[in-house]
Amino acid sequence: MNGLTAGLVLVAVGVVMWLQVNHLLSHRDVLPTLLVALGGVLVADGAVRTMRPDESTNLWGRFIAGTALIVLGLIVLADAAAYWPLVLVAVGLALLLKAFARPSW
Repeated sequence: MNGLTAGLVLVAVGVVMWLQVNHLLSHRDVLPTLLVALGGVLVADGAVRTMRPDESTNLWGRFIAGTALIVLGLIVLADAAAYWPLVLVAVGLALLLKAFARPSW
């Protein structure tokens, strides 16, 4: 974990905890909100890394994991437990996009 990711994680956790302590977020919503925030951190970190010319690692894992965390957190927040298979759909779509983004030469 680099400084960017660690900083974003600390900010996200701090904001969620501040919201809960000030009764702007219920105890029930803390974990799903953290999942959404951490998913956003992974997606944002992956986006920033794609803009750096010195990054040569495969960043799809960050996008897939981040998207899965965001979708899972939103499903729990929306109390839509019947829709959890959408996480599988989101991961599958991300894998398809990855497969089509590869050069075919």
